[in-house]
Amino acid sequence: EESSLILISTLEILLFMEQQSIYSTLNSEAWSSFAGQIESGEKLYHLFNICFFPEGVLGDRVQELFMRLYTIYTDTGHGDDEDIIRSFGRACYHHNRSSYIPRGRKKDNDLKDKNSKSETKYLIEFAKDSCSAFLEYGAQYDVFIICIRFLMRPGFCTDVICHIILHLQDNWHLLTSPEESTNFCSSLVSHAVENGLRGGLPSLDGSCADPQQIVSAYCSVLKRYRGRSSLPKSEACGGGGGVFYVIAIATIARNFASSGDLSEALLRQRFGDLPLEAAEHIWKVASSLRSSTDGTKGELSKIALKVCSSSSSSNKMITEG
Repeated sequence: EESSLILISTLEILLFMEQQSIYSTLNSEAWSSFAGQIESGEKLYHLFNICFFPEGVLGDRVQELFMRLYTIYTDTGHGDDEDIIRSFGRACYHHNRSSYIPRGRKKDNDLKDKNSKSETKYLIEFAKDSCSAFLEYGAQYDVFIICIRFLMRPGFCTDVICHIILHLQDNWHLLTSPEESTNFCSSLVSHAVENGLRGGLPSLDGSCADPQQIVSAYCSVLKRYRGRSSLPKSEACGGGGGVFYVIAIATIARNFASSGDLSEALLRQRFGDLPLEAAEHIWKVASSLRSSTDGTKGELSKIALKVCSSSSSSNKMITEG
């Protein structure tokens, strides 16, 4: 209880400083510029470490304060995703390296541009610890779901994203909150799916294709369900893959849609070892995206959510065989 009270007080102070910083900025005051001098990604990294507190500490008030700070730190006015993720990686590196600085060596010389691989190493370790804690006790907390899904945003390195995809391969359903499950076709869920996408149709919105390792990781998890009676679907009443499944289908589909040919033959060649329903979802999303006017990731999110939430199996593109 004492630990919880200390954490709540600390978060309240941080929230007060952020609110005052926002107010001061709007009114051209500078007294609270300290909060604005710390990069959002750095603040976000240390906020995420709350998830490693003992289970009893993460009460309702802690979660409420967490979400309010998370909203401020990830607000686009504080930098785009790439800036936030870049500073998140630097904070993770410095935090972990601080315990390993050889005596007499200056910390200022630890991180140089060539050490991006070192950042990746510590980010992967952070992702591993986060996934393990999530499966052990964290899945019951919405804040933990937010943390895991943030680590899967396209701005993070491929190795981090692939690790989470594969580490949680049997637990995709846990990454959908109760509120999202109840209102699965809402704008809330559409926005969550959009945050997990690198872009829409590359030829239309100028976005980059996803690394093949990520597409392959999603496919490898879906393959595990071939021949089973249940697929990690996204229906609100289904207890399936939820948001994670929709992101997987949308990611695979946007890359498939970049192909010049969306024929059944190509679909079978690329996705013949996936469950039939997943292959159908990929084809339907890819076809709809190709027919769209602007091909943005916002539109892709809505298309994928609609297709994956449908329980209808009519108008099948492919057949068993």
